[in-house]
Amino acid sequence: MAAGRNVGCCSVQSKGFTLLEIMLVLVLLSLASSLIIPRLPSGSSSSDLRLQVERFAALARAAHQQALLEGRTVGIEVTSTSEYEFVQLDAKGWSELPESRLFRPVDLPEDISMNYSAGDSFWQEALEYEQDDDASAFSEDSEVQKQPEIVFWDSGEISPANVRFCLGKNETICQWVVLEETGEVLVKENLNG
Repeated sequence: MAAGRNVGCCSVQSKGFTLLEIMLVLVLLSLASSLIIPRLPSGSSSSDLRLQVERFAALARAAHQQALLEGRTVGIEVTSTSEYEFVQLDAKGWSELPESRLFRPVDLPEDISMNYSAGDSFWQEALEYEQDDDASAFSEDSEVQKQPEIVFWDSGEISPANVRFCLGKNETICQWVVLEETGEVLVKENLNG
């Protein structure tokens, strides 16, 4: 017989998982997913809502910075409950910002809506007065001029506003972007807190 051969008496330790261990993990994963998946809303999710709120806040901060750096007044016009666009004030009045990668018109996903309200009654009254004054200045032949709801002045001030973003038709999940006169742009889950 050949020297050094151990036939039939060696202990082999295998590396890896047994079939029982793999099956147990699969059962636990399927149990966990069956508990979580039914609770997820259909359509857009709260993470999509958060993404749109953060996007609006970031674009508002960028518009504020552009107004300061370039010395021109910039605004956000809320064109519907699901669209907004950026405008600028020039010698002819309010007009669209030149096409840029950053300040393009924004269409929200179908399940997300937005609602604008002036942050202070003084500002609400001032904007209504200005809109009434602008409307009377135009004749019937003239083109309707864009009028932003939120204004970023080149002096650094912002027209205070609350912009509410809601998920779904029931509007049960909402978040706010609060624009303060001092230039702060805040994202809030709750307007009271």
